Amino acid sequence: MIPSAAIETIADSDGALATILGIAMALVFGGVVVRAVLRRTRLRTRPRTGRQTQPKATAVTPEAAAPERLPAMHADLGEKPQLAPETIEPFARTIEYARRLRAAEARVNAELHRLPSDAWFVEQYVLVDAHRVPFVIAGPTGVFVMYATDGGWRPSDLYVLSRLAETVQEQLPGYGGHVEVVMCLAFDEIKPRAWYGGERYQGRGGWVLGIGSLLGWLRSFDTGHGLSRADVQRLHHEAGPFWDRRSTARLPATPNLG
Repeated sequence: MIPSAAIETIADSDGALATILGIAMALVFGGVVVRAVLRRTRLRTRPRTGRQTQPKATAVTPEAAAPERLPAMHADLGEKPQLAPETIEPFARTIEYARRLRAAEARVNAELHRLPSDAWFVEQYVLVDAHRVPFVIAGPTGVFVMYATDGGWRPSDLYVLSRLAETVQEQLPGYGGHVEVVMCLAFDEIKPRAWYGGERYQGRGGWVLGIGSLLGWLRSFDTGHGLSRADVQRLHHEAGPFWDRRSTARLPATPNLG
């Protein structure tokens, strides 16, 4: 028979043991929870690797092609202007017109590059008689020199372009077709029409059309003297560039001391 004092001692020891086991289990459970929280935090803050989704390309618009505007008011800069408005504004209008032309050329360039490159030759800013022609195009339907405009054009523009087309014609000996002159309105939808000047412009002129008609007109305007795919490939090859052909500027042997 176990004495009552011994039974009380055993009961006290069992209660203490249960208390210790309870505290231990609570600590283990708490550690598991803390590790889970820390692991989830690391996963959220860890930089992602692997394949990333590329942003979709957006169509070229006048706003997208034009440079960002700077602050319009000098007060935003905290400085006083050094020049009067009438000094700045004329030159600013020149720059504004140049920006509109760049936006128009970007729009036309994007449209032209929808043509298959193996059948069509498209070159920007071709230097002809010290003038940069915005576009020279050659393909199955002929050879074209083209201006791109934001909307405004003058008969004199076609006159100048037609003279440059004659120079291109001279550089194509044996080509039986006529190098066509085109004025493309980058943000308008007018139908193609021919315009030729009178005596003042010596009968020179060309075609005027909107951006929506450009590709269809180029494909359907058959001069009967188009370039084959082999011709286009050879033109690309012969156009280089070949850097060994450029001349090196040299200073005169006698120094200029005057």
